[in-house]
Amino acid sequence: MAGEEEKKEIHISIFKKLEKLHSAILPKQKIFRLSRDVLEVNKKAYEPYSVSIGPYHYGEEHLKKMEVHKVRFLRMLLDRNGIELEIYVDEVRGMAQQARDFYSQSNLNISLEEFLEMMALDGSFIVELIHQLREGRLDSSVFKGGLVLRSILRDLALVVSRSKTQIRGTTNAVHS
Repeated sequence: MAGEEEKKEIHISIFKKLEKLHSAILPKQKIFRLSRDVLEVNKKAYEPYSVSIGPYHYGEEHLKKMEVHKVRFLRMLLDRNGIELEIYVDEVRGMAQQARDFYSQSNLNISLEEFLEMMALDGSFIVELIHQLREGRLDSSVFKGGLVLRSILRDLALVVSRSKTQIRGTTNAVHS
């Protein structure tokens, strides 16, 4: 029986070491700026064309024209659901710090209040876009042609792709 007890102790010991390793290697934030070496391969492949989602391209000049549409989409979302702006912002405020903690703080160049506004606008834009796509009635002032929609969908896919790339990169670093 001592053999079985010894095996159990070794398993527990190794498990504890693995837990410590995991928390030491994997950072708490999950969404990073892409590293320079990834960007050097093809920088344009990772830059949004028409809409900024999240803080990393927030405020870039070539993406500012879409900001007015984000405000319009927020208004549509609130009106469609009968929600007051104050209630919506308070709900987003309750999640803002937790969401901000998912980003590498050294790469964030916006205040918590700017982050809150960005979350409120970006979130409502995505939700309203999905609603319009589902209903088959895209806002004609934004989507004059299929090219704009494809560009926006590409930009949204970049956010997902960036998260997966970073997670894979972190995971590969653990296994190397």
